[in-house]
Order: sequence, then C-alpha cells, then structure tokens
Amino acid sequence: NLHTGKNIEGLDYNYSSSHNSSKLSHKFTNATLVKPNCDPVPIQLKYNSSKNLNSEAYPYLKAVESLKSTVLELIALEIKFLGVIADGEFSSQDAVQFHVEHGINFLSRIKSNRTVEYKNQKLSLNKLAELFPYQSCHYDHRVDWRSARVAVKLGDLTVDILIVYRKDKGVWKPFFLVSTFVSAFSMAELLRIWKSRWNIEVVHRFIKQNLGFQKCQCLTIMAQQNWVDAVLDAFIAIVEVRRRKNLKNWRAAQEISAEEYKNRALTEEFGNSPPILTS
Repeated sequence: NLHTGKNIEGLDYNYSSSHNSSKLSHKFTNATLVKPNCDPVPIQLKYNSSKNLNSEAYPYLKAVESLKSTVLELIALEIKFLGVIADGEFSSQDAVQFHVEHGINFLSRIKSNRTVEYKNQKLSLNKLAELFPYQSCHYDHRVDWRSARVAVKLGDLTVDILIVYRKDKGVWKPFFLVSTFVSAFSMAELLRIWKSRWNIEVVHRFIKQNLGFQKCQCLTIMAQQNWVDAVLDAFIAIVEVRRRKNLKNWRAAQEISAEEYKNRALTEEFGNSPPILTS
C-alpha cells in the first residue's frame, strides 16, 4: 500500500515487486477465500505493524508469524476452508510444521535452493528436479504444465514436493511447491488449487486500480485501517452484484454496485450494515 506522505503513522520502506525497489508503504496481510472457477472473496486486509511502530497495541510480526496469526483467527471465527495456499515467503519449516500440527492442508511455493531428503540423500530441489526431467513428468493440458509429485523429508516432516514445469519462451523450466495435502487429492486437483491462487492477484489489482486502496493519506494507522475496511466492503458488494446478476465484467458490476449504494443512501434504506455476501 504505497504512500507519498512521509508523516503517516507506521510507514516503513518495504520491497515493491512491481517497482523492483523499496518504497515507502504500509504492509497488509490479505486473507482471501478462493475456489477454482469462482470469484475470490477477501475476508481480511489486516495492517502489519512496522518494526518502528512495534508495541503492545501494534506488535511487529514477521511474515510467517502474521500468517499463523491470521489462520488462528479464521479457525476461531469457525470459517470453513479446505486448506491454505501461500506464496514462497510463507514456506519456512516453521510454517509447514504449524499447519501439520493443526491438521490444516498447506500448499506453498518453495525456493529451488531448499534442501530436502530423498531416498536417504540430501539434495536441493534443483538437484531433485534433475531426477525428474520434464519429459518424464505427466502433462496436464488444462494448465499446460508438466508435473511430478515426490515424497521427501523436509526437516523432521514428511511432505510432498510438486515439481512443476511450465514453458518460458519455449523452454520447460521448473518451479516447486510444498504440499501437506493427503494423497487422496490428485495431482490435477492440487494444480487447480494452486492456479486458483491467481484470484488473489485479481483482488490486489482491482482494489488498487479501481477502489483507491492506495489513495488514503490519513495520518493515523486507525484511519488507514478504516479506509482499507471500507475498500474491502466495496469489493465484497461488487462480488455480490456479479453473482446476483451473473456478470463477467468487473467494472460493470462496480458501476451497478455504486448506483445501488447511492440509491439506498438517498432513500434511507441502507440500514446499519453493508450488503451481505450471498453464497
């Protein structure tokens, strides 16, 4: 969440992948419900405190600690989910151990230089991929990927490493996923689950480009969080319109949602709460 003002509470320099450099910004944890062929439903955009603001009210949490805190909150709220999908920064030994101990399916990107044990031999994932070249891996035409599922030891844990090949400028190149999903889930299902993670990027792009996620220049963290909560409510209202009217175009759903909101406000029929997301 990039900012231009330097007097806003809690700012820090964080790496921005879109700018390939560090930018003055706030960091938020995004928890989103995703499902193949369904609209994403964000359920939390929570401020991550900077080191400089670390306090009892705003504790500083590293990436994995923030993930664990979010998952425990969702469990406490009795929100049902099949498992957790996470990016590479969340694939530490601690994160995998946490999900195993809590009986939660976990699927995450993992760096190619991580070391695992396979058939009593310790080797990096890059070296593991040499034992499973793309020619010998199963081809899934639905995602245009080749993949193999290999049981390994990651520290003291037995997990699956998914070696996934995709074409980059005509060359098959591997990336790696670590999975604690039970064997009842097929490789095809796991790839579909991983692909559904792209819906999180849909949320990020839309709230930044269309809902002013980065526009708030209020000075306090509470005001910043209130703004983000309002952005989240607006996105969920747009998802509700897309479902109710069976729309494919996000902008069209946004325009209808805004018009409905204005009409309710003008006719005093808005009530005390935002529209409820229908399932």
